[in-house]
Amino acid sequence: MAITKRKAILFDGRCCRPVRYYEGFGPRILQPEAVWFSELQKYLGLFYEIRDAAEKFHRLVIELKSADYPRSLKLEMRKGAKIARTDRAIAYSRFSTAQVYLRIVPLPEMMASKIEALLQRKEIRDAYDIEFLIKKGVKTDVPPEKAVRILAVIDALTRQDYDVKLSSLLEADQRVYYRQNNFVILKDALGKKGGQLPINLTGNVPEIRVD
Repeated sequence: MAITKRKAILFDGRCCRPVRYYEGFGPRILQPEAVWFSELQKYLGLFYEIRDAAEKFHRLVIELKSADYPRSLKLEMRKGAKIARTDRAIAYSRFSTAQVYLRIVPLPEMMASKIEALLQRKEIRDAYDIEFLIKKGVKTDVPPEKAVRILAVIDALTRQDYDVKLSSLLEADQRVYYRQNNFVILKDALGKKGGQLPINLTGNVPEIRVD
């Protein structure tokens, strides 16, 4: 897609998770939004049914539907992004044989963005993305006081967060793992930065037995 290769870059942690059903991803826009958005709608309209398209204060949103798949795909694009540098990467999925060459935000910047997202919106999917990046060798690079705040957010996650929100994003084997272990790898990385390794700060993290 020429217009997206030239005018947008992929910036989203959902590349850390399998996109099988209704899901969004967030490229950052690097060109004037009005012209870019119009061109993008025309191009995508050649291949998909556009169910919704809206310009919001901070984002542009398009929802697409393909006749080949039962669910829709929601694209959310951040406006007014300032990117210092980008990398190139090949995107692929085990659910398809297609491969796409993309311009992406470097993983350390992705990590920083996901940390801020977790602190602001306190969603379990952001914790999952951070732990995924840690497993891939990306450093968290946060001061001790911020590490403690992140640990507190993780500790406040509820049973519903694990059973409903996170489970809807993962395969069956991953669901079992997180129900048994929560975010032990992430906690370990952050606990060392905070000068401690708190497994449970408030007692709210669910301890779920899987028979």
